[in-house]
Amino acid sequence: MSRARAVGKQQERIGVVVSVSDVSELPLNELKAVVEVLDVEPVFTHSVWRLLLWAADYYHHPIGDVLFHALPILLRQGRPAANAPMWYWFATEQG
Repeated sequence: MSRARAVGKQQERIGVVVSVSDVSELPLNELKAVVEVLDVEPVFTHSVWRLLLWAADYYHHPIGDVLFHALPILLRQGRPAANAPMWYWFATEQG
């Protein structure tokens, strides 16, 4: 489950790839080509993935919308998923 940048008819979109297949029920012209995979590691843990699947089923909402809106806004915009630097405070001999 990584984010990917895909190109449609006239625009670029960010989406979440959950699986890859050689066959599709959709016509080829309705599929978007992935031009860049944005994440090396999955954006959702297994437990979060299961929770999001449950939420989509329980609320009868499309899983794509649930996955997309579970992401922070910067990740939805295609920004890197780098962790922010952590600041640590500790006592020294000087106080």
